[in-house]
Amino acid sequence: MQGRQLKGTNEWAQCSISLPLSPDGRKLFFGVLLSGDGRVWADDLEVLVDGKPVWDAPRVARPKTVFDLDREFDNGSGIVLQALTPLQTESLTTLGTVWGFLKYHHSTCRSPPGSGTRRSITS
Repeated sequence: MQGRQLKGTNEWAQCSISLPLSPDGRKLFFGVLLSGDGRVWADDLEVLVDGKPVWDAPRVARPKTVFDLDREFDNGSGIVLQALTPLQTESLTTLGTVWGFLKYHHSTCRSPPGSGTRRSITS
């Protein structure tokens, strides 16, 4: 749309953009952008996949990551503590923060099994 340079006062017109859908896509953001002074009006915005509303599009089965398949602690760790010291609480908070970052943001942790890019962390 940027190349169309819609400027000034115009009658209502239907505008559309067709883009290829990436199988690796996780999110899609769309909307209307006004650059500069003035007003922009939009009505009946819609996202279509193969001519159908996005919610009717077939879901793509994504390869499971090692974290999706990990069921080791689904029923708890089995560790029983009576009370935590302030240092233990701080250490667990730091561990959870780092682990959450790695699990959801580090590319090697998100790679599907067998892709050759996943690395195991062992102790």
